[in-house]
Amino acid sequence: MDVASYQPRDLSGLIAQYQPELVIVRLYLPWERPSQDHSLAQVASARANGCDVQGYCWLYRGDRMARVLHEIRWLAVRAQLDLAPVLWADIETYEGSMPTWYALRRYVAECRAAQLRPGIYSSAEMWRRGGYRNLGPEVLLWAARSGVEPWAVEPFGGMSLVGHQYQGSPLDVSVFLDAF
Repeated sequence: MDVASYQPRDLSGLIAQYQPELVIVRLYLPWERPSQDHSLAQVASARANGCDVQGYCWLYRGDRMARVLHEIRWLAVRAQLDLAPVLWADIETYEGSMPTWYALRRYVAECRAAQLRPGIYSSAEMWRRGGYRNLGPEVLLWAARSGVEPWAVEPFGGMSLVGHQYQGSPLDVSVFLDAF
């Protein structure tokens, strides 16, 4: 499951109800709300409940990717969160508008420079709406398409499909390949 400000700082109840193996926590940047303390509490709660934990962030149109990655890495250090498997970027319509194609390419380049594996969470519709092109198979794809059976989704953007969010309400639920 993936979580953000809509879920409580203490995830114990949700974890008991949904029994996920993996919890992907939104890693808030210092200028976002809620504060990074929300991310820190959710990471600690997921870990205390026996879950593997990964992180994701939002990218905005005007972001300087080097600064974003610096802030995310610093938060991960504070949370004792290993970003080595993948750092997910959530690409969808939200406040501040979608990142530009240039910003996405900078995100991938900055991840590589920091020895992190870049991943994209998005839907085919959002990808088309953003006018994005092929990022390449070395970028992992966590595709969003609610209301269909797990894995009933096609890859897009030339990325390697490793996850599918197939339920978005009342909680975001996904499936992932065992090893990516």
